[in-house]
Amino acid sequence: MTGAHKRYDAARRETVRYHEELYTSKALGEPGSWLARPHRLLADALAHLPCRGPVIAYDLGAVRSLLNRIEAALRPGGVAAIAIVADRFEVTEDGRRRPALLESEISSRDADRLLREVFGGYDVIKTERKPTEVAETRDGERYALRSTLVSWLAVKPRR
Repeated sequence: MTGAHKRYDAARRETVRYHEELYTSKALGEPGSWLARPHRLLADALAHLPCRGPVIAYDLGAVRSLLNRIEAALRPGGVAAIAIVADRFEVTEDGRRRPALLESEISSRDADRLLREVFGGYDVIKTERKPTEVAETRDGERYALRSTLVSWLAVKPRR
């Protein structure tokens, strides 16, 4: 196995570990937790829906083929609410900055470019970049996972 494959496998294991811990650590709607209420981007998106029918939300990551599929599936007047975690890195307790252990990574600049390319003709309602930081522990070591949350809300034109 090559070094790149080993790093990817380690990053994949870390992603699975992180999400299992993240989603089992708090109950949906638990006061004071990150699951206390829906993300603001989803609430903003609901306000722009033309009807009150079913809503489907996906946690996909920023992959062009998936974004292309979303774009193709949206009907005229459909709302795209997308949040991409970009620019991720870790900061150790002694202040050292290191790359985050990720399966895939994207910069906020690339995320913006990708959204413009895939959803170019959409009526953009909101774009936002927000720095985020989460305290994490892996293998007994505490560190901060820092990133930029790129939020994007747009409506497909009614042709």
